[in-house]
Amino acid sequence: MFRILIVDDEAVRVPTLLRYAEILRPDEDIETTHVTTVPENSVFADYDMVFLDHDLGVFGGDVYEVMRRRFFAYEPLGSSPVFIIHSMNPIGAGNLARLLVDYEVPRDRVHVMNYGLINSMVRLRDG
Repeated sequence: MFRILIVDDEAVRVPTLLRYAEILRPDEDIETTHVTTVPENSVFADYDMVFLDHDLGVFGGDVYEVMRRRFFAYEPLGSSPVFIIHSMNPIGAGNLARLLVDYEVPRDRVHVMNYGLINSMVRLRDG
């Protein structure tokens, strides 16, 4: 079972992000969890892949700021899933990627790919 976590305030994106994971892992059964707020850092270790949006709107807040505060409070991630930062905000996505790498998530497990590109890739693949 390949487990993915989608952290995004827009539920309409979930099917596309799930389909992208299916394209990446065609031979895996995929279990998906969608949340609209940043979970505790320890939760990330339960997943193989995490899709992170940078801004979760009025109620979810700025993912970078929430995670930065937690890292400074010494809340480790544990094992590192693959993180795909799918924010349409390139500066916010870059900041979040640097934060993850600065806090010892291996660089090859942190990827920035905005939702527009993921959506285009899925549409091209599925026709």
